Amino acid sequence: MKKNFSGVGFLRHNRSHRSRIAIEYYAINYQRLMMIDESQKNQQIMALLSQAKKIAGQYQSLTGKPLGITGEIAEYEAARILGLKLAEARQAGFDAIEYREKEAVKLQIKGRCIHNIKKTTQRMGSIDLSKPFDAVLLVLMDANYDVLAIYECSREKVIEALMSPGSKARNERSMLGIKKFISMSIIRWERPALPGGIDVDEVISSDLSILD
Repeated sequence: MKKNFSGVGFLRHNRSHRSRIAIEYYAINYQRLMMIDESQKNQQIMALLSQAKKIAGQYQSLTGKPLGITGEIAEYEAARILGLKLAEARQAGFDAIEYREKEAVKLQIKGRCIHNIKKTTQRMGSIDLSKPFDAVLLVLMDANYDVLAIYECSREKVIEALMSPGSKARNERSMLGIKKFISMSIIRWERPALPGGIDVDEVISSDLSILD
């Protein structure tokens, strides 16, 4: 006599179907949870950066010296404003990645604070040409570590400027003057001038020692 397994087959099929639904449900909710966690993490980081900005500004006012967190603030502000993905800590050559038409552009990020335009003598930090990067971002900030503007210059233009003769800082230390960098760059983001604050145009048009 032939046995009928149709009922068993149906149960197995139904169990398999429920399992797939359960897996899909947990996968979707896991992704949502990860998104929430990432969002909460970013909120906590921005809250900490806000505190760090105030402390750094107070430290600068009291001692006349920077606290040494300009680079970290510049990286996170650039990522927040431009929607970049920050690289892992101690990633050689670049600090963030920006996806443009599915292409990953590696960005090296430099930050500078302008505390007093009449006393500004800063250049950008050293740019290591031996490391992999596609472009350099300069995040220019005011005395409160709030972003004034973000500029981008391609690797090719940076190399050309650093290799051109006439400046020891450029040729030996791979450091560019801020105005020199800005003159070769495109503006990625710019803050409107605020009453009583430093105007970006003031920095760019200045004839002070900020120039290269």
